[in-house]
Amino acid sequence: MSKKVRNAIIVLIFGNFLVCIGMSLIFPVMPFIKNELHLSATDMGIMNSLFAIAQLVASPIVGQISDKIGRKPILVGGLLLYMFSEILFAMTNWLWMFDISRTIGGLSAAMVVPTTNALAADLTTPRQRARVIGLLSAAFSGGLILGPGIGGILAKFDYKTPFWFAAGLGFLSMLSLWLMLPNEKEIEKIAANHPVPAQSRPPKRASWTQAKKLFAGPMGLLFLLILISSFGLVGFESIYSLYVNEVFGFTMGNIALVLTLNGLTSLTFQALLFDRLVVWLTEKRLIRYCFLLSFLGTG
Repeated sequence: MSKKVRNAIIVLIFGNFLVCIGMSLIFPVMPFIKNELHLSATDMGIMNSLFAIAQLVASPIVGQISDKIGRKPILVGGLLLYMFSEILFAMTNWLWMFDISRTIGGLSAAMVVPTTNALAADLTTPRQRARVIGLLSAAFSGGLILGPGIGGILAKFDYKTPFWFAAGLGFLSMLSLWLMLPNEKEIEKIAANHPVPAQSRPPKRASWTQAKKLFAGPMGLLFLLILISSFGLVGFESIYSLYVNEVFGFTMGNIALVLTLNGLTSLTFQALLFDRLVVWLTEKRLIRYCFLLSFLGTG
């Protein structure tokens, strides 16, 4: 791996981590926004869901556009939107502006997260690809898990501080991508040096019959498990701060500490113990035990 490609991968990992922090930065601040502006729990729930809906709708569209105009413009534009969404959230006190900010944030996530994976695949050889995609996945998980803790710590100064901080990081990340990523001709040249074998290349468009067959088999169950676990994680982090603040009187520092410890524990298991647990318990038993522990911990 050349120095230019290595620097590009580092910038992609940082951009992925940053956008995922933006997804979850709001969670510990939610009860204080709710109390300060006299909003309802429904208002807060809609505000959070708009991010995910925008990302869900825009991701497949953005993927097709990036194939046509290139990865770099999509990534730079996505981080520009990310910065704008964080500034908008920090400047306003109107609910409808909060909703617009979260929608723009979801669009920026749709532009950055899938495109970083696609560009990483373009820049790496088949032997390097799995490791790099794994690092990008770890950055995604790390940002999503550590975001609430970081937001809670920064919000001790003011509940808008996390969003100004995220906007500043977004600007720096955008500049880094613009300056350090290869241009489209260089990316095409690098990709041409390690093409994907024809037998490993996926079809350009899957038929409805192929998609139906895929989701009817074991893959359908795996997708369902991922959906349930993701729904549970985001739902827990969204509701937890509101619940403990109203019922137990937790301060922002208490919420930040709990979510940070939770995130560090999760990252430790992912980074250090995951492989050993899979070998010891096998995948099926590990999944069952994880869902059982989630049920017991939530109850």
